Amino acid sequence: MINMLGHHVNKFVLVSLPSIFPDIAPRACKLIAVEEGGLWLESEVLTKTIFPNAERGNTKQIFIPFAQIACLVEDAAARPVPARLDKATAGIPAHPKRNPPAAPKAKRRR
Repeated sequence: MINMLGHHVNKFVLVSLPSIFPDIAPRACKLIAVEEGGLWLESEVLTKTIFPNAERGNTKQIFIPFAQIACLVEDAAARPVPARLDKATAGIPAHPKRNPPAAPKAKRRR
């Protein structure tokens, strides 16, 4: 697994950290490094949550043990969002819209 994650170093990933954030919504973080015990992540939202007095734009690289990660999704479109400590922290809805079920095909009459 560590080898697979290594391909995403220096790229943005979506990661859910329910022990750090009040919900399970994934946040965009830059994957800095992969170690046996966890990941080094960087994002303004993560920095602002752990270090509330940190200056804006001064992000820190933070080690997160694998046990604290609920899920991690590669996402080429993931972008960091400004740090805000409200419901819109991640800029991602807590319950994303699901694809509606396909309408049943009508049978042809002969």
